[in-house]
Amino acid sequence: MVKPVHQILIIIFFIFSFEDIQPEIFLKDFKHVLQEKGKITGTVRSYSGEILPDANIVILNTEFGTSTNLNGFFEIDQIPLGTYQIAVSYIGYERSVRQIEIKAAVNYRINFILKPKSFLIGGIEVIAEKDLLPNEIYSRTVISGGELEHLQATSVNDIFEFAPEIQKSDYEDLSKTTQAAVRGFEEDKNSAFGTSILIDGIPVSNNANMQFEKPRFSDAGSNNINGGVDLRTIPADNIESVEIINGTPSVIYGDFTEGIINIKTKTGKLPLRLKFKTNPDLYEGNLNGSFRIYNEKYLDFNFNIANSERDIRIIGDEYTRLNFQTRFDPVRNSKLNSSLKFNGQFIYDEFDPVQQTLKLNSYNRGYSFGVSTINEYKGNFNIELKSYANIRRENSMKSQWVSENFRILPNGDTVSSFIGKVETRGLEFNSGGSLIFSKILNHKFSHSILFGSDFQYYGNYGEGVVFDTLFSYYGSASTKKPYKFDDLPGVYLASIFAEDKIAGKIIFDFVLSAGFRYDLYNPQKFNLSGLWGNKELISARNGNYVNPRFGLMLKLTEDDRIRLSFGKTSKAPSLASLYQRDEVYKWRNPFSGETVYFNQNLHAPENKGVRETQYEISYDKRLFDFLGLSISGFLRERKYENTGLEQSKQQPVPIFYEIIQNEKSYVYYIGEYEIPQNLGWTNLKGIDLKINSRKIRSLNLSFSIMASYLYNNSSRNGTEFLSLPDISKGQYHNYQVPGISHDTLIGMVYTPLGRWKDQLNVKYRIRYTAEKLGIWLTLYANNLVYERWQDYNIEPKDRDRLNEIERRQYDEKTALKKYTGKWRFNFSLSKSVFDGAEFSFFVNNFLDNIALSTIVSSSNIFYGMEFSTILWKNK
Repeated sequence: MVKPVHQILIIIFFIFSFEDIQPEIFLKDFKHVLQEKGKITGTVRSYSGEILPDANIVILNTEFGTSTNLNGFFEIDQIPLGTYQIAVSYIGYERSVRQIEIKAAVNYRINFILKPKSFLIGGIEVIAEKDLLPNEIYSRTVISGGELEHLQATSVNDIFEFAPEIQKSDYEDLSKTTQAAVRGFEEDKNSAFGTSILIDGIPVSNNANMQFEKPRFSDAGSNNINGGVDLRTIPADNIESVEIINGTPSVIYGDFTEGIINIKTKTGKLPLRLKFKTNPDLYEGNLNGSFRIYNEKYLDFNFNIANSERDIRIIGDEYTRLNFQTRFDPVRNSKLNSSLKFNGQFIYDEFDPVQQTLKLNSYNRGYSFGVSTINEYKGNFNIELKSYANIRRENSMKSQWVSENFRILPNGDTVSSFIGKVETRGLEFNSGGSLIFSKILNHKFSHSILFGSDFQYYGNYGEGVVFDTLFSYYGSASTKKPYKFDDLPGVYLASIFAEDKIAGKIIFDFVLSAGFRYDLYNPQKFNLSGLWGNKELISARNGNYVNPRFGLMLKLTEDDRIRLSFGKTSKAPSLASLYQRDEVYKWRNPFSGETVYFNQNLHAPENKGVRETQYEISYDKRLFDFLGLSISGFLRERKYENTGLEQSKQQPVPIFYEIIQNEKSYVYYIGEYEIPQNLGWTNLKGIDLKINSRKIRSLNLSFSIMASYLYNNSSRNGTEFLSLPDISKGQYHNYQVPGISHDTLIGMVYTPLGRWKDQLNVKYRIRYTAEKLGIWLTLYANNLVYERWQDYNIEPKDRDRLNEIERRQYDEKTALKKYTGKWRFNFSLSKSVFDGAEFSFFVNNFLDNIALSTIVSSSNIFYGMEFSTILWKNK
């Protein structure tokens, strides 16, 4: 057979040897020569969607082969026509082999999805190996569903045992509201509110939460209004994997500032599996599986019910959660994938205070239903279309015993005490969708290009906050009044984005990502003059933001990488911060005896979103093909925080009233109110360290060390107001009352309160797995090396004028607070019982160190167990 290069030389010889050669015949033959070769391009990713660089691609029984670049892309050219077997392999993943027929003038694109090597302990999937070096530009932590089952996680809150950038806030129960703050502190509501949670690519939003009166106290946790999603509402038993993104991610992610928790649930052909777990505070059952509808189409489902007791001595003082989810893929082939998912939830959060004889009770009861669709088309351009809608019924009530001075009611009766109640009743609605086009091009470098748009709407409907104004829960002197959700508008979000992820080699292999998002919060109108004038092209009531994002990964050697990233993110304001409850102030005129009412509208519909700038640099090192080390330093600057998210940061606005009597002016201080404003700011910086080992085969052991240092400094612009300065303590009137006929100094203003806080936290983990014995044993240790915080700009006082007790109290407020050397030790054990069944047991804080309340709110020894079994397998 004549080789192609020899054919080309022969053709050239004929061109110069024969004057009567016909050009059209030559071109036809030359084209035929070039078309005798084929080309294959594609990508290699893991089952969870992560890029796998340096994966090996081989055409079996030939000399053709290559490896993926840092973008997960590969190309094999000049393949002779014929039928071949293509094999793809990657460390820690199962080998994949496909057959393909190479035809003339056809370029084939194949995308490989590799499944991690794993084995089962009962029904728990144990991932055998993980890559030692990160594959993405941005920093992240990936946690498998098997690890969550082994830990006996009851909600997403429990996953943070594996994440150095998030501190676990409590044990495996559901008694308290829990929130996530990626690279932040949970008590900072702006950090929790800025952490985005997605389930199967669909955002779980807390933007519409207006439960101002949700019951809360020390046993039940704080109210998460204007904060993060309550993680108790997301069960852990149906989770396939969790990705925690703490770096600057792709532009497809929006409406966040701090980080992203990306949850993927179990889908597809699943065995019917029953699970039951218990601990001193919890009972939980879970049933999941799938059944075949037709051909190879399966409908998967999951049912979860959990009950957590706060105090076993009190009947009704408990939290009950019932979840269900079902998903069906009506179309799944090489070109088109389509899925439809339904989910629902019922929450019964009951509170019975100690005063049982007073017949007082509170509750937070509600239910939600949601539907989402994801459609993917793979062609010349890949197209992904998502849409979703979720509606939640809010139904909460709290009551208390109100004692007041003697009161005469309109009917003549008298009362001095009563039970006051306040309720929240209404519907919380979220909907949205996205459309993304993507394509991979390969010239000198490979380009992974995408562009698209997304939108979201959130609003509230219904009765809102309801209470009897005559027998007010707040008492007769309260300034609060009822209000309806129906009177409040919703908020629309719209975004467009584009990104190019370039992979190639210039001295070093590299991946360069560059993109932007244009985020609009409540867009109003299009201004054509914005193309040439100073006006915004699209005006948006709550802000419009251009958020650029850049990232770079350099592969210095096979074992060394450097990652750099920079980006801007933004978060839309919550409805609760835009539309606070109005208040009414009552004041008696000392001259006329007349009662004067001051109605204060506390709505702030023009407030803007929060903006954050992020910088990160990381170094990754593989040592002896056994250890992986990653160290990341980051800096974040958050501006225009909505001060309504934290009362301690809101700027008070005083109310004054002037009376002219006998040509003399009298100015009275009536009270003060607070309207959310974009005045807050926070600076965060820190370092994350991760050390992971491969499995030591002779010992069946692997280990990891995760350390995180975080420094947070936050305050706000504006001033604090003190209505009654004490001159004897060095406090002087300096506030010029506005709108008064003459100069009047009443009250004192000073620099607002600020706080800095830092923390060094180290987590250790040793994992023993023996497939033949069916055992998985993990020992965890958490060391809070130190935690420090200090308040500054507190209410000013002249320390020399204070007495000894006042001086001690003042020094205590300004002093540095510090906790050091706190440890917590946990272990988990999972053991196969018989085929498809396992038993698990865990003990937390088994040294019973009672000084660990700064790490978790429950400091006593805590334990639990779980049993699961596969009832039958789908064949």
